[in-house]
Amino acid sequence: MKIRSLLAALLALVLIASGCSSDGEATAGDGTWPSKITFGFVPSSEQGSLQDDIQPFMDVLTSALGIEVEGIVTTDYTGLVTAMGTGKADLGAFGPFGYTLAQQQFGNMEVLIQAVRYGAATYHGQWMTNDPSLCETAPESATALENTDKGIVQVGALDAVALQVGVYFLVFGIIMPIDRGVDSYLVFLTIGVFTFHYSQRVISDGARSVVSSMGLIRTLRFPRATLPLSNSVGQAVAFGPVFVVMLVVVFAYGNVPTLRWLLLPLLFVLQSLFSLGASFLAARFNHLYRDLENLLPFVFRLLFYVSGVLYSVDHYVDDALLRGLFAFNPMYVYVTTWRWVLVGGPATAVEAAAAVIWAVVTLIVGFTVFRANENSYGSTG
Repeated sequence: MKIRSLLAALLALVLIASGCSSDGEATAGDGTWPSKITFGFVPSSEQGSLQDDIQPFMDVLTSALGIEVEGIVTTDYTGLVTAMGTGKADLGAFGPFGYTLAQQQFGNMEVLIQAVRYGAATYHGQWMTNDPSLCETAPESATALENTDKGIVQVGALDAVALQVGVYFLVFGIIMPIDRGVDSYLVFLTIGVFTFHYSQRVISDGARSVVSSMGLIRTLRFPRATLPLSNSVGQAVAFGPVFVVMLVVVFAYGNVPTLRWLLLPLLFVLQSLFSLGASFLAARFNHLYRDLENLLPFVFRLLFYVSGVLYSVDHYVDDALLRGLFAFNPMYVYVTTWRWVLVGGPATAVEAAAAVIWAVVTLIVGFTVFRANENSYGSTG
């Protein structure tokens, strides 16, 4: 709970309480005005720290009301529900769920003050379930949830990536063009952004797959490798609509299928294997160093700008040796190979060999490292 919000709420409570006592007759100890008020809070940070934080406000209330106001911090919201319901606490700072639960359980709650944020006294919540029958509409894969004034709506991941393509095209294709050496920049950009973000999503979500499933890991015995693997399969399925849009853009600019397109399934498998192997590594090291998932966005942002997603590396790098060094960047390798397969962009045997090597080596190394420490996942020590 933010101190500023708490201060505002408590000062409002002082005004309300003071207003009630100013009507005239109610005084402490006369049977209508309590000699002590117990104010309960749910810890949103360390319990001991919150106890220290609320004490100054309790002192303000005590001074303003002329009676003792004691602040207590329960262990969780159920403790505050019980305290309020059984009369051991007179006031409680509840969240929406806690208040609803308390009202259902005891029925003796009354709202005195309600927070207003961004001009609204309510906000939209969301619930997670693995039972689709509970949903009014069929769940859609590869979607995100957006909180709007009309409720929570599903927003396709495809929409988000397509918007990025549009922004990059506007900025780098029109306002400050860097499309030199590229005939159809929108096609070039679409293939680069879509294929880059495919690997990024697999690896980033895979990094969180173990730490976000600790409860499941501690409860059941199962191969832990299924966590990054299931994430990878889900992202592969979600890439389907993205691939269709990519083909539409390719066709719209007059490109037609060639024999190279027969390599599309193989290329997709190679990139998926590489991404899966990298997600094994990311999951393992994120379990060891929890800040890794916070570092990954910066790593991918750097890779995005050095992988030729927005510009043609061949146009800006003339030296063949330097261009060969880009083969050590797997994101560049797969983005470039996708362009070569679909529209005949510049690629050499080096990129083709690197695509295979990165997939095989990364998968073997990633799976080996992940499996070597599988017994430590879920440990509390």
